[in-house]
Amino acid sequence: MNARCRNATIVCGLLLSCSLLLAAGWTQLNPGIQGSVYTGVFFVHGNTQVGYACGSGFDTVSHMPKVEVIKTTDGGTSWTETGAHPQGGGLIAPVPSGIYFVDANNGYVVGGAFVWKTTDGGGSWTPDSLGGQLNSVQFPSNGSTGYIGTSRTYPDNAGLYKTTDGGATWSLKTYG
Repeated sequence: MNARCRNATIVCGLLLSCSLLLAAGWTQLNPGIQGSVYTGVFFVHGNTQVGYACGSGFDTVSHMPKVEVIKTTDGGTSWTETGAHPQGGGLIAPVPSGIYFVDANNGYVVGGAFVWKTTDGGGSWTPDSLGGQLNSVQFPSNGSTGYIGTSRTYPDNAGLYKTTDGGATWSLKTYG
């Protein structure tokens, strides 16, 4: 299959997927931030109005990719950028792959080898480089004990990072 046919097939597949989602009751939202790709969304437990989404965009000042977090306080009707962008990862910002908020202020974003933590609803972010490819983050029962799933990246093995102190420290359990 030549490149032109392959591209046409991809476009048709995307259009069909969008049509099926819209027919199934999904509504496409435009958060109003141009050129961004969102890879994770999370609504705070017990609060259907406050939610966050993470993704990557393009910084028009530095002309470099950036990690982005946007927030809604009206159930997803409107979205705004948080006050600061998670930083770290060298010249090319990693694409974030997971987001989790313990409450409206305390949250985590993971991507590449980084986990970023906020304690002020996204106003500022603290990075921590753990290694490997971090994929998802969860705090299943409280704000202290949490887990980050990883993918196998040479020379690291796949595994789970665990914290019992709200992300201050992480320990890795690897699987061959």
